[in-house]
Amino acid sequence: MRTLLARGVVVLALVQLLVALASSYLDVPAPWGYEGESGTTFGTNDLLQYFYAADRNNPRIGQRYDVLSPGFLDALLTLFDRCRAARVPICVCGEMASRPLEAMALIALGARMLSVTPQAVGSIKALVRSMNAQRVRTFLAPLVKSRDHSLRDKLHDFARDHHTAIDDVAVGV
Repeated sequence: MRTLLARGVVVLALVQLLVALASSYLDVPAPWGYEGESGTTFGTNDLLQYFYAADRNNPRIGQRYDVLSPGFLDALLTLFDRCRAARVPICVCGEMASRPLEAMALIALGARMLSVTPQAVGSIKALVRSMNAQRVRTFLAPLVKSRDHSLRDKLHDFARDHHTAIDDVAVGV
């Protein structure tokens, strides 16, 4: 599977499947072919679980999967690009949207609507005010093709070097 993903053979089909699964679970329409619709929402918690086909809450394996892994971010980039091309607004909810470092990645990849926990509003506002989304996208886009386990450290260093507010908050999702 990793070889196929690296070659780009099944990425689009996988993203479509993941969004269809997440959309059916959330009872919202998948964005494919819904030009002009009011939009769709997906939860990063469920999408991550579908992407890795693993229970992220299982303590034995849950820490192996990072939302800031190149493969998962590449799938999100494809999702946001497809939605933008189809003019389908997309809202992201879940833990990822409420954590500043992860939200920085989401915004850089194309997310424009985040549903965050009340505790995270201040931190996410500070993030948005302090970041240059295009600069982060330029930095992040080539990295989503890397073989790194996670881009967390690279994104953290980038945020620090560019004076981007990424103070962590209690998520409570």
